[in-house]
Amino acid sequence: MTIKEVLSQLETFRFAVGHHIHVHSSLKSVGEIEGRGEALLETLIDFFTQDGGMVSFPTHTWDKNVLDYKRKHTCMGMLSKLALQREDGVRSSNPTHSMVIFGDRAKEYAQWDDNITSSTSPYGCYGKLFDEDGYILLMGVGQEKNTYIHAVEEMLGIPERRTDEFHSTLRMNCDGSVVHKPMHLVFEKYGDISHYFGKLEKAFRYHGCIVDGEIGNAKVQFCSARKIKEVLEIIHKNSNYMEILLDDKALPKAWYEKN
Repeated sequence: MTIKEVLSQLETFRFAVGHHIHVHSSLKSVGEIEGRGEALLETLIDFFTQDGGMVSFPTHTWDKNVLDYKRKHTCMGMLSKLALQREDGVRSSNPTHSMVIFGDRAKEYAQWDDNITSSTSPYGCYGKLFDEDGYILLMGVGQEKNTYIHAVEEMLGIPERRTDEFHSTLRMNCDGSVVHKPMHLVFEKYGDISHYFGKLEKAFRYHGCIVDGEIGNAKVQFCSARKIKEVLEIIHKNSNYMEILLDDKALPKAWYEKN
């Protein structure tokens, strides 16, 4: 597929230009693209940073709780790895769930992670997607990759979503200095609950949270951060704050159809 064809596909999401777009992706699912992953990345950045917009990519290092600015390591796939190699991106300082951000306001936005005390803090870069009226672009992946949901559940005060105790994390700066930062980490009492985020998709669609499209051969879900929070608030309230993410059993319609 040519870059011109990709740009034509991106026109489906023109309404979101000027906002913050956070991208979770499977580059393999996109298929063969003219210029490969580097050209696709360039295209996404150019398109979504128009009119003062921002685009970001997850650069998690939660596996070792260490953020090394020199190493530029992430466990979040090839597109994120390519994004980290660029000189025009700004990486946030979250030791476990950093993101690399592009756009005129990237440096200012990245600072939201400087003073957080939990991995997906409502006051950090993930939580601020709500304040920015941002969007989550799921490219070739499903809701199970939507890290923003963790931030929303922390906003809503859902219990047992972060550790009660602080854990040691490290940020290793380019100048050789090391910052020790105590953090509440994502809590996994029930295992990785993100495996079951997919069951929320039906509720999100019911409330119009998702615009569908394609990028290359990949199916895309383009999700409103604000609407996702609104729907999760409805679900948790109507379920009387039951634990809803223990399995892949469908949610009762009454939990999300009533506002």
